[in-house]
Amino acid sequence: MAGKLRNRNHPARRILYGSNVNDEMADIYLQVTPVHPGERAALMEHYKKYEFQSLIVGLTKSLDVYPDDPWILEGIAGCNVGLGKPKEAIAVLERRLKTGPTAVFPVVSLGMAVLASLARDALSQLLKCDPENWQLRSMCDELRSETSR
Repeated sequence: MAGKLRNRNHPARRILYGSNVNDEMADIYLQVTPVHPGERAALMEHYKKYEFQSLIVGLTKSLDVYPDDPWILEGIAGCNVGLGKPKEAIAVLERRLKTGPTAVFPVVSLGMAVLASLARDALSQLLKCDPENWQLRSMCDELRSETSR
């Protein structure tokens, strides 16, 4: 224990992810500034993707302790939608509806994720029928760019 003088838990205990966790050993904050003003949008888009991905990792870890927690499941689903992955969100929301209490939010979220998924699939099918349609190509490109962010 000599190497961990500031750890108040003797013996050390496992720490989980979450906003109420007060046992972190340290935090570090970095401020990043783009060199050119036009780079800010790309930096923010990358940061948003990173935040969603790290939230999914942390919330998934929390499911180890609270496997059917409705708020955790809804959080994971929301992050998947934010990453442009509505099919993954649908699977999580279906699990949420089977295991958690009845509520309006997950039903509405599930509907929105299904619509996003259907729109993506429908556009792909339409583009196969009319590959020269510049409007369909533009919409599909926009969906692909949102998914890759």
